[in-house]
Amino acid sequence: MPFTKGHKINVGKFCSSETRKKIGIANSKPRIEILCISCGKQFWVWPSLDGKKKFCSKVCHINYQKGKPTWNKGLKGFRAGITRYKMTEEIKRKISESRVGVTSDENHPAWRGNKVLYRALHSWVERKLGKPNSCEHCKTNGLKGRQIHWANKSGEYKRLITDWIRLCASCHGVYDRN
Repeated sequence: MPFTKGHKINVGKFCSSETRKKIGIANSKPRIEILCISCGKQFWVWPSLDGKKKFCSKVCHINYQKGKPTWNKGLKGFRAGITRYKMTEEIKRKISESRVGVTSDENHPAWRGNKVLYRALHSWVERKLGKPNSCEHCKTNGLKGRQIHWANKSGEYKRLITDWIRLCASCHGVYDRN
């Protein structure tokens, strides 16, 4: 059947328009009248919002908040309002001694062994051998930061302490090219 002007689609397919009106009236809940706590004006809300809605508009809500302190006034930091237990130095020392080696190196759950990435391997070498300040090749002293590197001898990047030497940046470049 082609569409014609005034044709109502799907009316009568499931129920008539009169029945739909009856169902709509039966299912709708009456709204509740509430007083705005800011301006005293009456407004209507659905029963599900009873006790939650207090203002008739955003303007009334903003006007109500003016001049009142914020909930976090005077608090500092994330746990400012919570009083925390103060540990003595002896308790702190005992806790740190009990944690030594528990999650370090091979015992750590994220330990990757020889499948370690470049930066993590260099950090591991720096932790084990320390930060160098002199070059083993040209014997320059007092180097720091990017001037001095831990260079890998074999080029295989293994977790062997004996596979690393300390070189200045210029010596490291020459060493890697050879």
